[in-house]
Amino acid sequence: MSTPIKIEAQKLEIPFVLSQFEKKKLEIAALVESLDLIFEGEQNLYDVLLDLGIDTVAEGENYDSIDVTKGAGVAPVSIKLTEHPQVGLSVDTSEGTAIVAIEAVSSLGVTVEPANDIDVQTKQQLSVSVVNPNEYVNTQPDRTLVLTSENGTKFLVAVGNDGTLAAIPPTSTAPSITTLPTISGTLNVGETLTATAGNVSGDPTPTRVLQWQRSDNGTTGWADISGATGTTYLLGSLDEDKYIRVAQTEENILGTATANSASTGQIQPAAFSGLLDDYPNAAAAYSLRKLRVLYSGDAIVVRRASDNATQSIGFDALTNELDTASLESFCAGTDGFVTTWYDQSGNGYDAAQTTAGSQPKIVSSGSTILENGKAAVQFDGGSDQLTSTFGTTYNQPTYSFLTHNFTSAPSAFDGLIGSIGTEHRLIMDASLLYTLQAGGALRYNQYSTNQSLVSYKMQASDPKLFFNGTQQLVSAGTQIGTSGLQGVILGGITSGSGGGNTPAQIQELVIYGSDQDSNRTDIETNINDFYTIC
Repeated sequence: MSTPIKIEAQKLEIPFVLSQFEKKKLEIAALVESLDLIFEGEQNLYDVLLDLGIDTVAEGENYDSIDVTKGAGVAPVSIKLTEHPQVGLSVDTSEGTAIVAIEAVSSLGVTVEPANDIDVQTKQQLSVSVVNPNEYVNTQPDRTLVLTSENGTKFLVAVGNDGTLAAIPPTSTAPSITTLPTISGTLNVGETLTATAGNVSGDPTPTRVLQWQRSDNGTTGWADISGATGTTYLLGSLDEDKYIRVAQTEENILGTATANSASTGQIQPAAFSGLLDDYPNAAAAYSLRKLRVLYSGDAIVVRRASDNATQSIGFDALTNELDTASLESFCAGTDGFVTTWYDQSGNGYDAAQTTAGSQPKIVSSGSTILENGKAAVQFDGGSDQLTSTFGTTYNQPTYSFLTHNFTSAPSAFDGLIGSIGTEHRLIMDASLLYTLQAGGALRYNQYSTNQSLVSYKMQASDPKLFFNGTQQLVSAGTQIGTSGLQGVILGGITSGSGGGNTPAQIQELVIYGSDQDSNRTDIETNINDFYTIC
């Protein structure tokens, strides 16, 4: 049976194929007659077609429309001849017109209701019936059509939102999410949450997208978290005191379904908070304790003396200190030397030494070297040093915090923290006084062999040095100079073995490329609380 489709029409597109031209001429003539349409000058349809050369044209040519009118003074109706059209029904909305495009085959025809149902000028509805033995079924209005292939297989032809077409089984269905997605994990900054998608039905199999979202109150104002589209999400500092949920979207060509998980509880501060979490934006940071919760790298790379094998050593998961158990297991009764001390700032300024004889020691005869109960890197004062060239120059002021002790008396002009490029360093002068140099020199307090914390500000107009929290007076010199910081040498004054290396143990060096006067006492408190220096 035929299924009527109601459309408003000013334009009809009449498809044809060259092999059926004679039949098509008759169909067009019948259509024109039924619509009471006449050509300008009252030419008959056949003469107009001959004038257009349609009976002799080669396949693939384009043809003009035939403009006709329904009686004198009434709005025009266009009949356009189209070669090899697609099967189907389409509506041209660009000009408020409707187009019927049905290829003339034995199983599919087009009939038009009598002319008295049509009023082009007032846009009365034109009834068009599609005769289709393939049982035209419109399960998705305006988006699908069921057609039967040559071998009798039925397909649902559907159009997606991006204009793609697909031939799918007639039993296909749009996605449906039948259970809500869920979130599991610990609600602390630095912890990882995991999303489990809700149950889904739909054919074709839907494509899944997960999007993590954040809210201030857990109820309203949900906003997508940029880049957070995986099954897991690492809680960061921006999530503290906020609420998290995950949105699950399932899509196939027939539709889209979205479901949101329940909100988490309020995200709590990190269970562990490092020095760089509380006082971030360091230029470089070398330590044998973990300095920030989101740092996922190791502490050092160690070479063992027995066979020169190397291994990265990280942090103990419970204490966030150097994993000495793994370190001593690797060294297995022999000495261990540091080849790389990783920068925890995030800038990647790792300090390294490729020459085996110049690598400082971390394990002696299988035991970790300690100072006041904490692991320490031991520089021998001969050739040991670790160097790092920065990717930028940090202009003054800079602020550094050094935890160290001397294993024996240093020599004049030994460098504790030397510099790459221009002078920007902490050394011992001829009188064994802590000295700041940045093109000039200022001398401060005499050294102590005990574990000490030296904090120093490199700024020509306002230089400062603090020894275990107490500011030191200048004992000699007039200015430190104005040079910026381009890199560091731990344990030496200049790169190489030409002298100036210090017999010292270093546990931590944190460098800021900015003034930290306002944070100094708090940073020193953090360091002292961990190392129990004074």
